[in-house]
Amino acid sequence: MEKKDYKILVVDDEPQVCNLIAEALSDKGYSVETCGSGLKAWEKAEKEFFHLFIIDMMMPEMNGITLLKKLDIRNNIYEAIMITGNEDIENIENIKQSIQLGAFGYFNKPIQFVPLLLQITQALEVMDLKIERDRYLHRLEEKESAIKVMLEKETREHETDKESLRESENRYRILFECSHDALMTLEGPSWKFTSGNPACVELFGARDAAEFTSFGPWNLSPERQPDGSPSDAKAAEMIGRAMITGSHFFEWTHKKLTGETFPATVLLTRIVLEEKSFLLATVRDISLETKAREALAENEERYRVLFEDARDGIALADAQTGKIVNCNRALYGLVEREKNDLIGKHQSILHPPQELDQELTKTFIKHQKSDAGLILEEKLISKSGKTIPVEIRGARVRMKGHEYILGIFRDITERKHAEEEHRVFQEVLEEKERLMDGIFTNMQEGILSIDNDYRIVYMNLCAQEITGISFGQYAGCDLLSAIDKFSYASRLLEIIKAGSATDSQSIISIPATSGNMTHYLVRISDFLGVAGQVVGRIINFIDQTSKVEADRMHDFFISSVAHELRTPITIIKNFLEIIRLKRMVTNDWTEIMAGLESASGRLIALIYNFSMLSSLSHSQYTGESRLVNITDLVKKGLDLIQAEAEEKKLAICVESLPGNGRVYGDPGLLGLVIFCLLSNAVKFSFRNGEITISIQRQKQAGKDSLNIRITDTGIGMSPEVQRNMFKGFRQGENPLTRHYGGVGVGLYLVKRALNILYGNISVESEEGKGSKFMLNIPLEEVPCTK
Repeated sequence: MEKKDYKILVVDDEPQVCNLIAEALSDKGYSVETCGSGLKAWEKAEKEFFHLFIIDMMMPEMNGITLLKKLDIRNNIYEAIMITGNEDIENIENIKQSIQLGAFGYFNKPIQFVPLLLQITQALEVMDLKIERDRYLHRLEEKESAIKVMLEKETREHETDKESLRESENRYRILFECSHDALMTLEGPSWKFTSGNPACVELFGARDAAEFTSFGPWNLSPERQPDGSPSDAKAAEMIGRAMITGSHFFEWTHKKLTGETFPATVLLTRIVLEEKSFLLATVRDISLETKAREALAENEERYRVLFEDARDGIALADAQTGKIVNCNRALYGLVEREKNDLIGKHQSILHPPQELDQELTKTFIKHQKSDAGLILEEKLISKSGKTIPVEIRGARVRMKGHEYILGIFRDITERKHAEEEHRVFQEVLEEKERLMDGIFTNMQEGILSIDNDYRIVYMNLCAQEITGISFGQYAGCDLLSAIDKFSYASRLLEIIKAGSATDSQSIISIPATSGNMTHYLVRISDFLGVAGQVVGRIINFIDQTSKVEADRMHDFFISSVAHELRTPITIIKNFLEIIRLKRMVTNDWTEIMAGLESASGRLIALIYNFSMLSSLSHSQYTGESRLVNITDLVKKGLDLIQAEAEEKKLAICVESLPGNGRVYGDPGLLGLVIFCLLSNAVKFSFRNGEITISIQRQKQAGKDSLNIRITDTGIGMSPEVQRNMFKGFRQGENPLTRHYGGVGVGLYLVKRALNILYGNISVESEEGKGSKFMLNIPLEEVPCTK
């Protein structure tokens, strides 16, 4: 038969296993169907024929053993292969029983498909052989019965009617020729074959009967039989026995003319015809039965190895007397005894005395009353008196008409230790949880926890006071709806959705019950689960009211001082300008006037920096957008540093400016950046040095941006100074740096302005060789006008 002609039914309550096996067999050309339970499989088998059943051992409604019994494999031509979830001792009896019920073999999960496909092929071959064997046996039985009847009839008629004898001989010849069994005759004294029917010719691979009869039994046999005897000598012995006793049945290894050997049964029957004796031999190929016996022996050996090498202890005891009839090494090793010390002894020898209930132990009595597998926790006792906690799985089994209790003993010492450690750990953990709960509840920092869906998970007392919501009322509720009525709601949600914020961006203001505003720094952190995944967020409220008020006083003080200084220094600057224009100064006072103008310029720049520091450091200034002339901003910056540059005799070179110089941006912030960098370059340049300015408009990723380069030939910076140069009120600490004065806010203001403009800055500098500042500032698009 072709593979597509074989119908296979896969029965397993795990759809994934069914589908995997079905897919693998379908790919090999078999016709496959699946079923999810033993009951449904039996209903399907009653309606249609399947050549092979692949059955899971453990299933709901009807397990594999029950289904196997109903299928009655031994008395049918189809085959079955069993699947079991594991190969431990719990399944030994089920596996053995399935083989005894006619299953061809079994496999453990996970399925290894190459061996499975091989065993399926073998099972189907066996099924085909069974079909052919049954056909041959049936025909042989029919023919033998017919021959016997006819021979008896012909014998009775022989004495009275020779014509009937000839007719009988003719009928016998017809039967001989048409038989599907291999029939042949042998005659002495050579005992070579004298005839052979077509089935015989086919069995031995001869061309015809003439070729077959040219041989003797020893020619169609290997040199020696399996017991080592020479085939020719043993064949003569078998022939002699048949001639003496009238018939002789035995097993023999034959050889085809192709050289292939096969096991067979041989029936030699002495026949006397017309006072002449000869032998009729009936040969049957028993390759199928031999393979089945070998498979059974192999399975029995496998079960024996599994039994002996199992990790769990196993004992088989008489169900009535409780005497141990067999046990494996894991069991007698567990109780520190030899196997002979346990076999034949009462099962109570395994347990402490207090577990006895008269002659039997309490657990054994419970297993006696339970047919299904019953799992109990109990103790064993070793020969030295040590007790071992075990888990006992017991079941009643029936073998050869006698009932036994099968006990599987698993050492759970480590599990018990782990359970005790877990109990102690839980107590410690609960104590720590109570301690932490007390700490979180009473700490002065507000803590609010939410899950990924913004539901409130936890709030301490401080967080409830700050937000004005009750945890008891809103636990498990949506945070958005809980704070919706409060003025701080939109700002808090903005911070939560953005993630953890820093500096002033994370400050929220909440009205206190006194009517004053309180200010809190909000910090957001992810709350991680056991597997490291984000399961929520923790929100911390840190009181910053005192700091915010101090910053406001600081800003107010700086702004006030800058305002008070700006008026008198402007008057001084104007008087110096009047004196210079009216040429009221003699040559002797020229250098003094230049120094006064330089000093007043530095003072004006310092006041400007303080004003901008007040505007940018602690406010929410976000900038403005309008048309700006970069050329004008550069010119204004140069005017502010002109006096100091002239005093140091610096050469200032403007290499390039963008097109017509008109861009769209914030004039104040752009002007601040240009002025602070020019002022910084002038301040730290050597006398007679050079400053170069380059401003270009470029496109990056389809967007306009300004590239600003300001290079000086000044004192330069060390790597350490570069790491701190954008921090407020910080300068290099070497004497050369401190010689140039300043309070260290210029580059800090540049960084603050660039943050608002979404720009970036980098620097290349080397001590004694000057610095180059490189900026990139994205430009906003010019709005369309209608």
